[in-house]
Amino acid sequence: MDKEFTKYLDQLAISEKGKSKAFRDDPRHTILVHSGVLLNWLGDYFANPKIKWQKKVISINDIKMTGTTPEFNKIFIEKASRSPSRLLDMLGKDKKLKDKVIAWAGKKQGFRGPILLRKADNGYKVLDGMHRFVKMILAGEQKIIAYVPVSESREKPICEPHVIYDLIRGYLRHARDKSGQKQLESALVLLLRTYSNVRELLMNRFNFDYVPDKTVQIIIKRALSKTR
Repeated sequence: MDKEFTKYLDQLAISEKGKSKAFRDDPRHTILVHSGVLLNWLGDYFANPKIKWQKKVISINDIKMTGTTPEFNKIFIEKASRSPSRLLDMLGKDKKLKDKVIAWAGKKQGFRGPILLRKADNGYKVLDGMHRFVKMILAGEQKIIAYVPVSESREKPICEPHVIYDLIRGYLRHARDKSGQKQLESALVLLLRTYSNVRELLMNRFNFDYVPDKTVQIIIKRALSKTR
């Protein structure tokens, strides 16, 4: 890549970043966008303001560990079965493993607030803050302060509009055939079932005024008719 184009690319990136400032000023939208970039679940829980949160004191043994990296998933999920007490038992029998987990838990993290939990079975799972949670386990803490959602079962998450746009664009650019039509319709039906704002987006943001393709609009109408 030549220097002139590299400079152009830098300037274009700055311009695009400026255009999105209004979205970045909204903390919920910022979390939603970065949740997509980082491939985590935070956007599902924070983009929709109808999902309410409470700070609670929770027993550590009521909390299950969740995924981190493939290497440590083998320790926390496969070997310890997500259980804090089982992890401590393992570490008490294997000093090398204990040192490895201590080093991992001690890695500097950017955020230091209460960890986030989500409901699971009869307890909770870590939504965000596994490094901090494992450090608490290692310290022998029995209870922790955490934020937990109190209305997640009643409220669906919000979908970032680009997810819908990516599907429509994929169909228009690379899959304009009968199979592509069925696949796009099925994908939109799935989004309609699982996100609270997809119906409104399809009707008002991806209507014919914005996506003037007759076949796409037929697909959208079919998907809308299959869900309520």
